[in-house]
Amino acid sequence: MLGRARLREAASLEKHVLLKKLRDALESLKGRVAGRNKDDVEDAIAMVEALAVQLTQREGELIQEKAEVKKLANFLKQVLA
Repeated sequence: MLGRARLREAASLEKHVLLKKLRDALESLKGRVAGRNKDDVEDAIAMVEALAVQLTQREGELIQEKAEVKKLANFLKQVLA
């Protein structure tokens, strides 16, 4: 059980690291382009930032859902005992 939690945590961290690396690469690219291309890079940066926010929110939702499932499981154990 603990191993699975560690794997999920590592996967989550990896996702955040990948999004940061992508954002950093786009920021670097933004300094080297002009005009329409710069606008496209800025749009891509905004999308990456939005994805990071969505990822964080989804992870929070999953933590809440997991806590609710544990509460329900404990309740059912008490009822069935």
